[in-house]
Amino acid sequence: PTLASRFPPYQGGMSEGQGGFFSCYTNNYAKIFKQLREKGKPIPTNDLWIAASALQHDLTLFTYDKHFRFIDGLDAIQSIEY
Repeated sequence: PTLASRFPPYQGGMSEGQGGFFSCYTNNYAKIFKQLREKGKPIPTNDLWIAASALQHDLTLFTYDKHFRFIDGLDAIQSIEY
């Protein structure tokens, strides 16, 4: 099966105005990248994708990486209290 058949939102491709299946992630990625660049607080590319996914799905991110705290709107925790 093709990617488009496994992910129906992707079937329109990237040229039909919606931006395709991955546009929600790329939009979040771009916003975070710009925000952190303006703050002078760049983070690794893989962490940008993790943050973009967490924001897209409104998830709390548990991490030991302190740089996630610079991302506006991201709920990132670094420890769990018992």
